[in-house]
Amino acid sequence: VPPPPAKVHKRDREWRGIRIQGTSIFFEGKKKTLLRGWLFEPYRSQKRLVFYLHDFSRDHRDGYALVRLMLKHGLSIFVYDQRAHGISGGRLGQNPQDLAQDLRAARRYLFQLYPKRWQSKTAIIGEGLGGSVGLLTAAIQRDFRIVIAVSPFLDFKEHLEMKLQRYPQWLVDLTIKRVKRVAKLNYRDSSPYRQSRHLRHSKLFLLAARGSSQKTVYDDFCRSLRSTCQTTTLPVKETAFWWHNLPSYQKDLLVAFLLKELYLPRHLYKRVLIRIRDHEKKLRKILSQTKPLTKPKLRPKVTKTAKPKLR
Repeated sequence: VPPPPAKVHKRDREWRGIRIQGTSIFFEGKKKTLLRGWLFEPYRSQKRLVFYLHDFSRDHRDGYALVRLMLKHGLSIFVYDQRAHGISGGRLGQNPQDLAQDLRAARRYLFQLYPKRWQSKTAIIGEGLGGSVGLLTAAIQRDFRIVIAVSPFLDFKEHLEMKLQRYPQWLVDLTIKRVKRVAKLNYRDSSPYRQSRHLRHSKLFLLAARGSSQKTVYDDFCRSLRSTCQTTTLPVKETAFWWHNLPSYQKDLLVAFLLKELYLPRHLYKRVLIRIRDHEKKLRKILSQTKPLTKPKLRPKVTKTAKPKLR
């Protein structure tokens, strides 16, 4: 079946603070919802495609921070407004299952529009709700091999209960039932933790917010998987503008993980590996110079015995 006619507007200049020319693309998601995205391609492409998914109540502009980085390493990146966000259509944007179907539709449409331009293995970078959608999509479709998720929730029901923990229990139960009925949500199928058995083929990198218990939850989640999974902690509590708040060492680790799992030649990111090695050498040198803390030795207490009185 030939692909539908593309609604493409080249040289779209609506970027704020970015002077890179992108291609505006309209595609149909689940239930024929019209969604809009932007495709950025490098001058010398390595035939790899990366999707960026924004958080709830955000839009595609959050992915602009990664555009120059992806193009620098020869990766194409596609950012789009999820349903009920930004310029895209749709009513409810809280159902992770519908958002996962939209992501699969975006990949299918791009590969029909530009055949033989990229390899089948693609990567997902998601923030918050977008990270959870990326994990669900990777569990459904094996073409999404690499998922980098920033502070995702692994269980949607537990996430709602944590947000409503200040309220009485009857109100929490009523809210959970209403969200399930209105959004037509299945908590079991929309939970990445329950779908973890289908993530054996995926390579995961999870970033937890600072000052929360997410790091221990992500570590337990990674131990339950049989695939490659790494975790780290963000230096700030807020996940907004997370890329700008990352230190250079963590940025290099993230880039090296992405390019390695996409099977790019090592000479393309040799400088990144050299920076990581130099940083680790500095850390070892600092640790070797610092003296271990030892407790001061306490002098034994001398008890004075009373002299016997002579008669």
